[in-house]
Amino acid sequence: MSMGLSQMRTYNPEATTSAVARGVEALVADFRKNMADVYTKVDATHDDWKGDAAKAANERALGERLSGNKLATELEDIATAYKVHGAAMDGYCKAAVAAADGYIIVGMNVADDGTVTAPAGATGIKNPAMAGGVIKMSPEQLATYAVEATSRVKGLINQFITEDLTLAQKAGQELLDLVQKANGEFGLGPQKSDRYGNSGVDDGKALAEALRTNDTARIDEILASMPDNSLPQADLAALAAGKDIAVPAELRDYYKNLYQDLGKDGLLSLNSYLTEQSQPGSATLPAAVQAQSNIANGLMMVSNERIGTGFDNTGKLISPGDYNQLPASLRNGVSGRLADVDLGKVAPQGPYEFQKRLQEKIGMADLMSHADDGMPPGTTLGTELGRQGADLADYVDGKATVINQWSAQHWQDAMPDGTIGANGVFGEPSKESLESAAQKYLEVGTSNPEAAYQLLTGKNSHTGEPLPADLSFGANADHNPTGNYDPSKLVTTAIRHEWPDDGKAAAGMVDWIGEHTHDQSKLGDLSREAYAGLPNILSPHDDAGVLVTEGKGDEKKSVFAINAESFLKNPELATGLSKTLAPNIDSIQGNLNVPDMTPGSGRISTADAERMLFLAAESQEGVMYLETARQTYDLGVLSRLEAGGYADPAKALTIMGGIDARMDSAISNAALFRDVNDKIEGYSHRQEIYDSKQKAAEFASMLVGGVTDGPIEKMPGGAIVHGIVGEMRDKGMESVIEKWNPKPEEESSQFPRPQDLKANAYAYYDEKVALHNLSTDARDKLSTAYNGLAVDTIIDSPDALNQFLAGGAAQVTGGNGGGK
Repeated sequence: MSMGLSQMRTYNPEATTSAVARGVEALVADFRKNMADVYTKVDATHDDWKGDAAKAANERALGERLSGNKLATELEDIATAYKVHGAAMDGYCKAAVAAADGYIIVGMNVADDGTVTAPAGATGIKNPAMAGGVIKMSPEQLATYAVEATSRVKGLINQFITEDLTLAQKAGQELLDLVQKANGEFGLGPQKSDRYGNSGVDDGKALAEALRTNDTARIDEILASMPDNSLPQADLAALAAGKDIAVPAELRDYYKNLYQDLGKDGLLSLNSYLTEQSQPGSATLPAAVQAQSNIANGLMMVSNERIGTGFDNTGKLISPGDYNQLPASLRNGVSGRLADVDLGKVAPQGPYEFQKRLQEKIGMADLMSHADDGMPPGTTLGTELGRQGADLADYVDGKATVINQWSAQHWQDAMPDGTIGANGVFGEPSKESLESAAQKYLEVGTSNPEAAYQLLTGKNSHTGEPLPADLSFGANADHNPTGNYDPSKLVTTAIRHEWPDDGKAAAGMVDWIGEHTHDQSKLGDLSREAYAGLPNILSPHDDAGVLVTEGKGDEKKSVFAINAESFLKNPELATGLSKTLAPNIDSIQGNLNVPDMTPGSGRISTADAERMLFLAAESQEGVMYLETARQTYDLGVLSRLEAGGYADPAKALTIMGGIDARMDSAISNAALFRDVNDKIEGYSHRQEIYDSKQKAAEFASMLVGGVTDGPIEKMPGGAIVHGIVGEMRDKGMESVIEKWNPKPEEESSQFPRPQDLKANAYAYYDEKVALHNLSTDARDKLSTAYNGLAVDTIIDSPDALNQFLAGGAAQVTGGNGGGK
């Protein structure tokens, strides 16, 4: 699509694409209802209709339902493409027009293609804040200003066009997939009932035997007829929101029975076989990848307490999944951790037993990692996977020394060939393979928000009671975990281990919280509790506000300072935390007491909020999320002020100024901390802050579709920021942030000056207030609210940095954390 600004001013892409998406979704809903009605009617005849005809009817109904699910999933993907890319197009369209109008307001000429030029004879640009005022510029400055303005406007237009082309390509591919499936190219059509139910027992036995005898033809035959268990996007979205879903009982029971006969060893052997078959360029690659997904999806489905086989007349889920429905040998492999191993039982099996077990851990992690995106494990399985990941990371860090001590003491003399050295090392797998496995365990485990909650808090997500250390349901015969699970050990390992993926998998423990803290649901309650408890984990302090420390003498540091250093090594942890803080601007209101905040808002103390913001700003992506949330919030507040929507405008401005001050200080302080610790000679992260603010401004203009709703006195963040992470993902901004890579500037790092922060804020408010037709009095109120807090919270010396990390700079007003 080739479109200029004149057409973009009257174009509403989201209205068009949303209409298409709604039409497709309505079609899918009707289609699914009809398919379900057919199966329900056939199923209702089972008690009275027997024989071959009844069996054939059931086979046909079940087959058509599962085949229909495949078609419905393709249609849902088309609807999703129209919603996601349509929303992005709409955002870029509005942002481009807004940017162009901004340059017109200051007196520049803007052509239809986005080229910005200065009028002939211009000596500067208009000052919108002052009637008749002009900001003087030299010809060179005007030319540079015009070039930068052109780059911004044309960049937004090009992003709009790119989204339009991407939508066309995506929708076209989904339509092609739909046609291919309808033509039967992917096995569409009636499914045989002997592929379901109790036949999982038959297939499990046959597959185990074929793997034992290396009968590849038989293995491939069974795998080819294995039922597809991919869930529709609507079901995956329901699971992500903490809701229950139902799948056909025959499908769930097939996989449950299959695993019982395969067991841990059979599953690992099968995964190894499929890994060999899925090498790049191999003719068997597509089939092997599909089979690996089916096997992993089935494990998630059978173990998931929110996936049942139907609902009773009260709405209660029938026959929900559970971890104990997986084979005992598999539960032993998942729940058996090196830290808990009973050496008296395991060690007599020989020096290579630990090597075998570590290899199994690696294989198990790979097996679980092939589940579809969005297909979570059950809560207990997810919890155990997360604990297994931390246990492996501990082993890599040398904390499981008991194993090497045992092997050196008991086996070294028995291995004269030197296989076991003096330090007890016994030919273990590589560090890279163990760390990769640990990351996979954490990534899969924390994809279930309730499992992430349990890992973080140590509480049962349903009862609130402490989790026992042994969750294997009796499968851990050769391990001896006792007492209750201690989350502090796992969280410490996850934060302080230096991860190859920069902590992205470990961030799964916290990055889910923000999207649900404003949900009025069970998951919302868990999220608010986890949110309020984050300071206890990341910057613990006593009731007097004194930070908890570790170490002795010169090595003594606050846990907060240790974690701040770890976040530098694992910047994805900072990004994950920023996704939780961004929707919760309610938590950083400055010194204002808002006792009547709407129930359901997360609350942490002011000092805790400052430290959480500091940690979240330790990655450039984290800064982008925080800046986008802040500027989106600011635009919403100013738009509502312009519309006269506040009963107490002065209070709204005071809150906004306080939020801006704390956000700016945290970002500046974190950039300074990065400068000091990165040791990049001659570079500073301050340019990154500027670039990130510019990009965040574009995002904010795309996200604001109207004024903030809800009285600011009760909910300062407003709905406009509460759902910001999901909105940013839906509009394609998340992927932009992941690729965002502003460069540090070539100047030596220096401590910021409070007056510079105040001057920058004044200019920012001057511009925003003018664009919203507000008086200079509004600007002055914002600046007043901002300046005092900025001076109090900015770090402007080495001593101030050390004091902040030690806890002395924060004024804690009670308690460790805060209320809900």
